[in-house]
Amino acid sequence: MAAFPERTVTMDVIVEQGDTIADEFTWVAVNSGPLVMPDGTELPPTGKRVEVKGMELLQMRDEKIAVHHMYWDNMALAGQLGLLPDSAST
Repeated sequence: MAAFPERTVTMDVIVEQGDTIADEFTWVAVNSGPLVMPDGTELPPTGKRVEVKGMELLQMRDEKIAVHHMYWDNMALAGQLGLLPDSAST
């Protein structure tokens, strides 16, 4: 999160059924810190604003989170940061 120190998350949809909670969210931030790449190198801050959709699934047991899965659109993030070839981000 050092790459995006100031960010907002808007919960677009929340569904609860029994001990299971699912939500869809929109994450908005500005890349104002270095982004560590999978190979360990750092991408300098771009100053670009990004908006990414995601989804989260939680399962509760004994009032504690037992399962937590979160997914977001990594390709959208990479494209908005200018990390993809022009043809790949369209």
